[in-house]
Amino acid sequence: MTILQKQNQLISTSQEGQIHIWTMTPIAKPIIIKKFDAPSSYVSCLIYNESLDLIITGSNNNIHFWKNPMRWLLVQSINEHEGAIWALSINQNENKLISCDWDRMIIITGRKIVLQKVFVEFYGYRPCFIDDDYFMYQLNKGTIILFQILDNGNEIQNVKEIELTQRQKECNAFFRCDTIIILKLRGQEQIQIVQFIYFDSFNVFEKMNDDSKLLATWDESSKKIQIRKLVNYQQE
Repeated sequence: MTILQKQNQLISTSQEGQIHIWTMTPIAKPIIIKKFDAPSSYVSCLIYNESLDLIITGSNNNIHFWKNPMRWLLVQSINEHEGAIWALSINQNENKLISCDWDRMIIITGRKIVLQKVFVEFYGYRPCFIDDDYFMYQLNKGTIILFQILDNGNEIQNVKEIELTQRQKECNAFFRCDTIIILKLRGQEQIQIVQFIYFDSFNVFEKMNDDSKLLATWDESSKKIQIRKLVNYQQE
């Protein structure tokens, strides 16, 4: 589920391959304003660009690109993955896309072409661009790898690995661990662990707002939505 704050809309996906766009007005009773079906069942992840005129979805082995908000037409598909796609991330210039899947492969895609494939020892779930050419990748065993994209995507360099030593359990593709770890970037290659937030349940969902000052969580143990606010933060 993804919230489009600028348009006051919400996007939801389903295991049946359906994508729904809801209006958040009134917020107490959202209304479906658009509905379209992905070519393959089970939409596992979804992202969109800054101007909200491009939606990218991941499913079983396939990445789909949708354009034209009036009708949301499928304009491109990439089927280079060999397993279920867990997550997608797009860089600031919106000219590179990273994706990861169950077969321990990260794919970097440029404008309509695959630039590079990276094979890792352990599968993971969370690729995330931190600027145009650096991205982090979270392994299921509790390690984050920082990669740098060089030579316009022709070379991928492993910059460093960060052990999240206090992690209690392995991650899950859709359910988070029993610990949320807050990280802080200090430049392109410096990553600091700021805080560990522990829960009594392995099933924890979280969502941070756009300016990273509010964190909403729901966990299976408390069955409550909790809101945390960032305090004592100094911009560097």
